[in-house]
Amino acid sequence: MSDEHAFDTTRRTFIAGAATAVAAGFLAGCTAQEESAAPVEGLDEKSAAADSAPETQVYNTFCRGGCCCNCFQKIYVRDGQIVRLSAGDTPDPRWRGICSKGFTQPINTYNDNRLQYPMKRVGERGEGKFERISWDEAMDIVAENWQRIVDEYGPEAFIIQGGAGSQSVVNSSGGAISRLRNVLGAGSTFAPVDQAYVYSTPLTVGLDVLLGGSSLRLIEGNSKAVVVWGSNPTASNIQDYHWLVEARDSGIPLIVIDPIFSGMAAKADWYIPINASTDGALALGILNLILESGREDKEFCRLHTNSTYLVKDSDGKFLHMSDLGEEPATAEDGTPIDPVVVWDEADGTAKPFDEAATPSLEGVAEVNGIAVKTVYTITKEAAAEYTLERTSEITGIPTEDIQKLADIYADGPVATHDFLGLDHYINGHYNYVCLNRMLIMTHNTSRPGAMLRRGFAFSYLGDAGSLTMPTNAAGEPCQGAGRQFLTNKLNEILDTGKYGAADATIKGLYVFADGFLSVSTNRQRLLEALEKIEFFMVCDIWMTETCTYADLILPNCGWYEETDALCSQTMHPYVMYAPATIEPLYESKSAWDIQKMIAERLGYGEYFDMDVDELLAAWLDSDGARAAGVTFEELKKTNIMHAWPVEDFLADADGNFTTADGRAILYNDTPYAFADAGNTEPWDESKEMPVYWEPATEADVNSPAREKFPFHALNEHMNTRTHTQWAEVGPLKEYYPEPFVRMNPNDASELGIAEGDTVKMYNDRGYVVLKATVSAALPPKTVGVPRGHHKKEYIDGHFCDLSTDQYNQICGNQGFNDQAVAIEKM
Repeated sequence: MSDEHAFDTTRRTFIAGAATAVAAGFLAGCTAQEESAAPVEGLDEKSAAADSAPETQVYNTFCRGGCCCNCFQKIYVRDGQIVRLSAGDTPDPRWRGICSKGFTQPINTYNDNRLQYPMKRVGERGEGKFERISWDEAMDIVAENWQRIVDEYGPEAFIIQGGAGSQSVVNSSGGAISRLRNVLGAGSTFAPVDQAYVYSTPLTVGLDVLLGGSSLRLIEGNSKAVVVWGSNPTASNIQDYHWLVEARDSGIPLIVIDPIFSGMAAKADWYIPINASTDGALALGILNLILESGREDKEFCRLHTNSTYLVKDSDGKFLHMSDLGEEPATAEDGTPIDPVVVWDEADGTAKPFDEAATPSLEGVAEVNGIAVKTVYTITKEAAAEYTLERTSEITGIPTEDIQKLADIYADGPVATHDFLGLDHYINGHYNYVCLNRMLIMTHNTSRPGAMLRRGFAFSYLGDAGSLTMPTNAAGEPCQGAGRQFLTNKLNEILDTGKYGAADATIKGLYVFADGFLSVSTNRQRLLEALEKIEFFMVCDIWMTETCTYADLILPNCGWYEETDALCSQTMHPYVMYAPATIEPLYESKSAWDIQKMIAERLGYGEYFDMDVDELLAAWLDSDGARAAGVTFEELKKTNIMHAWPVEDFLADADGNFTTADGRAILYNDTPYAFADAGNTEPWDESKEMPVYWEPATEADVNSPAREKFPFHALNEHMNTRTHTQWAEVGPLKEYYPEPFVRMNPNDASELGIAEGDTVKMYNDRGYVVLKATVSAALPPKTVGVPRGHHKKEYIDGHFCDLSTDQYNQICGNQGFNDQAVAIEKM
């Protein structure tokens, strides 16, 4: 396919192309329901034709898009070709859903941009010139380069990066690719998208929320209000949308907190515009008002949080019994038992936290001559800095609205629907920690109607080890993966041979299902890194921008062409099984078969000596599946089963948090760096232990960057794409045929920019040229650009060239919304 044709799909070419592509399908050999075509009454000739028409086979399957909704679907196949798609029948019809993206997946399946056969580069990297080769030749190239690098530099020098381009158990980055990495001992590179949320959640409420948050069915009849905070289910998490508006229609107030007037904000009873990236400050301002008035849930704090723990003034660490002269006991596994100390009001003595009858929340200043404070006192003092007036100044929210919001949370129960809108800033994990701790102290978690709604675990139900850490025929485990490196450190590693203070060598890179060049931060730095990589290979379904820089491209088959399963704990409570519905198109292969071929060529085939059904059966031979009553045999029959251990899962139910001590964390005295960012400088622990917030690096209205580049640029999610997915679907592209920048009318007028004008956005890192559109949904000095466009779609430059690859001191996270830009009319 030519470079020029890659993104040229109109309605006319789509209809013609789809008709031609449909003829290329072949019938899959798996069980399906059958629907016979009915004859037309009274028309003998047409009746005869109808009688001989092929049967339509109906399969249950699921969408594997990166939105995390993973809707259950029905696929209709005739003569080996997909002819129709509809929403699948879920056990509870309220979880039945499908969106425009999932609905058009058959069009995506037969897309002109599909990778059809293996190809090797014949031009310069990024030039997009390739020639067709056979699978045997492709595997020869893989084996030669991979083995050469391993022999010379060790297995870790060849790194693997798996993306979210296919969400499933086996044929995804969490399945087959992770297995390959562990089997080969390969290193990995990790583009830390959404990691502020992933990092902060265990730091405060444990892991239950990672299992999908609480069931949205618990809102009705329990919640006094629903707050959608930093989430826009009209574009992302669409499976959740109807629950929220139905709650509103039942009389539960729906409140939306968002910097822009989103589609979700348009459905709210009360929309609260907020300065972007200041959510943590708002949470602390709310918490301060509630603590000042004594409306926090003191008993919940006392019994179910670490708010009574004593902290030493000298070093900020918890006071342990050993500090009071008591020798630690020893557990069966040899670890010391040295409990944290609390002050028991019942008898006025210091005791281990789990032995006190009435542990004190505050008023403790000294124990055995050691100056201390309770976590509750430290939290209250930190929140007190966020007065009503200061919080209003930071967030841009009027004082009366902050007070009203505080009253709502104090009265409770409130269901808070937040997802990843708080995440994509350098200060992202501080936003989440502050919000979580406000919800904890007001008891707006862990009870029906008072809960968080978020999630990110796709396979908790099964045995992950059976997927990714196999043993050989002798029962010996594979060698395990090498180190994980953050993507934004690639250049530094390649230049210095160091990752932080440690030696590190990277020579080969394998990217699977990840269009990272179109969505990652500081794209120009990534391009520099790719130029230094000796061998770069990509496996994908479509010819993405990332593919154009590869030395070798391997064609992965489509979602409906391979058998798989998925436990979608994020948006609905089901585990699903999907048989292949058609044979792989062209010369494409399943992700499992591709990784198996690579392992075999490198001498590790014994670790892949099974088929997908055998692998899924082993995966579901787990305590989690047994607790939910799920077996592989039954799942294969029904294709969908309830996967939560209870009908309506409630995260941290009754205050039983999945933390080390079973209590919610308001203070963390042993902070740790997430996904080792290769830092050489020590980080400031004082920011990570108590509740703490600081402004974003560039998005904040008072940041130094805004003096030179006055606009904050948001990377907006689209309702027609999930990152780069569905980028080539013609009917969806008719809604948004090209990238654009949304601007506030006053800003546009000030710069002399009218609807449809061509503008240039730029900063010190790069530039992009695109069309402008004027929208009052954007606040002044904020612009929005849809996420997930390839370079070919821009007039010039690239939006991802504008973002910074700077990380927070302790949380490696891509802040692709934390960017300041200037704009000028072309």
